[in-house]
Amino acid sequence: MKDANGPHEWGTSRAAGAGKGRLSDWIGLLKASGGLETVISLETWLRALKAYLSPSYLPLSGPERVEIARRDFSREAAIVRRVIQQAESDAALALTFGKPSRGHMHADSPLDVMERLAGPTESLQNLLEVLSDLRVVIESVPADQPFTYGHYLAVGRLYRHSLRNSRHVALLLHQRFKPQYDRVENATLGRILRGIENGTQQRVALVLLHLFEILKHLQVGAIGLAEDGPMRHYLAVFALVQEDSDDLRTLIRSKFAGRRALWPEPQQALEWISDRIGSAVLSMIHDELAPALRETNPAALALQMSRAQEGLRCAVQGCVVSLARAFEPSVTSDDLFGPVPETAAAMLRLHRELWDIRRMVRAFQTGVVAFQADRLIARMSSFREAHLHRFAETDWQESERLSGRLLQSRNPSDLQSLLAEFQAYLEALSRASIRRVDRPASPAGPGAN
Repeated sequence: MKDANGPHEWGTSRAAGAGKGRLSDWIGLLKASGGLETVISLETWLRALKAYLSPSYLPLSGPERVEIARRDFSREAAIVRRVIQQAESDAALALTFGKPSRGHMHADSPLDVMERLAGPTESLQNLLEVLSDLRVVIESVPADQPFTYGHYLAVGRLYRHSLRNSRHVALLLHQRFKPQYDRVENATLGRILRGIENGTQQRVALVLLHLFEILKHLQVGAIGLAEDGPMRHYLAVFALVQEDSDDLRTLIRSKFAGRRALWPEPQQALEWISDRIGSAVLSMIHDELAPALRETNPAALALQMSRAQEGLRCAVQGCVVSLARAFEPSVTSDDLFGPVPETAAAMLRLHRELWDIRRMVRAFQTGVVAFQADRLIARMSSFREAHLHRFAETDWQESERLSGRLLQSRNPSDLQSLLAEFQAYLEALSRASIRRVDRPASPAGPGAN
């Protein structure tokens, strides 16, 4: 990204250091010969294929997931076939760019223990063979026969195992961030990171890199959805985004927990980011995209997928701004992404207030603060008055039911159970709120005005 203050590239030292050698030379050659966009697209589709072949990232409804072992995966297999064709097209195009000789590259990965290494050309040729074999396996199942769960898992295993024989492709997927195209150019973020102490700077930069990686993958989907032609295979890109979000939430839990936690403002922002990403993914992917697999109307399908893409993009951009504002409160969305849609302020207030109420309930649950029913009910009443029109009447009826039970509760064990139920209700309300605002665009999280 670039802003009015001029470009400033930043990334983790791990990403910059790991880029030297074999993989860096190959990507540099592709870049010099005009093939960088092709390799970015190839990497995205290969990662998307891997994610979509993992049942945990399929946009299935609750009943479908319960019956997953008996489900017909013919629709998913058709999408996998289309993704394979997309990757084949990119791999074939990548072969037309620079072709270094075998052994020209230097080592930079644990995979270098292999005694005999193939060059990039051989790796791409091997990848094309792997993808062709996968298509043959998929097409070997007769059209009038179900594509079973076992078939689907087998295709996934075959794909993952076969990639190991494509040396440079394996390196491409092994290294998460690459300095050739994963650096972010933004003077505001660069200034903020330079003002953070070294130990914390690396961890915060890594979170930002993950967020911008999600935006990069969403952009692939946005470009595809804007074009005429097949679009259902872009469900695989959303599966990749779901995997990205899981990785980000795991990173936040591992890098900022316990003694590694930051001071209150950025720590709260990180916790909000983890929750916001999780809520957005659950709402947009499962609520918008689970029906998309069965949608036969192209216009309706395009609308569902566009809503998912836009909602996730706005949520991720909001996370970036929220984290930046935790360190520099004067930062605005305009500094990083330009003007936000008109509904941004409404979405911001709604999610901030819901988050604060959930933190209050969590404090009651853990005993950090003594339970005060009147305080919780007053907070919910204020929230209802501000956002009544954004929720269904049944949402508020559930709030009144739980509030009444909390007021009457006298038994400590019953109180804990009710607080857990209330917390679950608030989490569901948070997910529902994402799709109740017409054009979700969350410019910031905790700490925003």
